[in-house]
Amino acid sequence: MKKPISKFGTILIILITVILAGVAIFTAYRLFQLRQEPVTPNVPSSLPKAADGSEGSTCGFDESVGKNIECAPGLICDMSAPSLGGGMGVCRASKSSCSLSFTIATTTTPAPVPGLSCTSKRAWQDDDRNKPSVYYLTKSISAGSDITPGQKLVYSLSYKNTGTTVVNSASFTDVLPSQVSFLDADSGCSYNSGARTVTCSLNNIAVGSASQKAVRVQVSNTAVAGSLINKASLQASGVDTSTCQIALNVQTSTSTPTSSPTPTSTFTSSPTITPIATGTPAPGTASPTPAPTEAALPVSGTSWPTLMGAGIGIMVIFGAILLAL
Repeated sequence: MKKPISKFGTILIILITVILAGVAIFTAYRLFQLRQEPVTPNVPSSLPKAADGSEGSTCGFDESVGKNIECAPGLICDMSAPSLGGGMGVCRASKSSCSLSFTIATTTTPAPVPGLSCTSKRAWQDDDRNKPSVYYLTKSISAGSDITPGQKLVYSLSYKNTGTTVVNSASFTDVLPSQVSFLDADSGCSYNSGARTVTCSLNNIAVGSASQKAVRVQVSNTAVAGSLINKASLQASGVDTSTCQIALNVQTSTSTPTSSPTPTSTFTSSPTITPIATGTPAPGTASPTPAPTEAALPVSGTSWPTLMGAGIGIMVIFGAILLAL
């Protein structure tokens, strides 16, 4: 049987428990306070070195000595040090600087060059629908082809702007041959009868654009045989003159045509047919005795007698076989 704890022992245990609880509470409170207070590091602040111009030393105007302290070669005086003032700084190593350079390339734009070229000079057969400023160029007359006096034809001049700028004003001149007479021409064209010259004005020809002008003429009735050359010139300011031409051949009725061989007819003689005499024989001439006529036999190659004979033969054979049985 256990001995009961005395009253004094019970009180002692309670006191010890209360003391331990108080110590625990105090310790927890102090730890909480320590967490709330900032911790100041015990590191001494760095101070610049003495003003000897070395890296880390002070520089600038020192009021205490009344002179300007410079940094050693290769160092710069950094005036941004927060702990210094009064125009003082710290010598620092110079930071390497980088530079970026640009090269701007300029493109030289070539000056615009005007250009105008005569691309072709052609001839066309006249069309009944043709009239001034309206021409139907459907049937071409090749260079060197024959034309006749009184014939009407149309000359066309094709041109193109081959330059790099607009041609504001240009003209082409067509001096007509003496063996043709002027009839009419495209709009913008005029005819000088004294100089026998057709002049056409061209305006605002865009770069790369192409067009043509037409002149209708008639070959003179008195034209002589030979070559008929028509030449035109194209002019514009600042552009070399461009020319083109076409040559045709005038063919007249008095021209001696090339002789061609006359074909010779060849006749083949026909054989002479002697008719056989018919009717009464001449007196004293014995009449020929007619030869007896034999019965006509079937012509070789006729099919119906052969087939009939073969059929009769087959029937006879079958009849004999039946009688024998």
